Amino acid sequence: MDTFFKPIFIWVFRYYFHILRISYLCSRWIIVFLPHIFFLLFSSSIAYISFLSFLTILLMISFMYLTLSRFQLFLSSYPRHIRFVAALG
Repeated sequence: MDTFFKPIFIWVFRYYFHILRISYLCSRWIIVFLPHIFFLLFSSSIAYISFLSFLTILLMISFMYLTLSRFQLFLSSYPRHIRFVAALG
């Protein structure tokens, strides 16, 4: 069991930020086209709403990743002792 899940976890942790970056870059196209295609394929309002909520969660995660990376870039521009004090909270 452990030998089966270990490569999956390694792959997820290795490519997690790449997946988030790609989802952030593609989020505009996903919002515009995919819900309508999904609605036409399944033609039920429950599936349409659930897919829209999934896309909303995906967008929230990608924007959180973008905000985190900008904050880390902001902190890296300060000297080391100021970054340490900021990390202490």
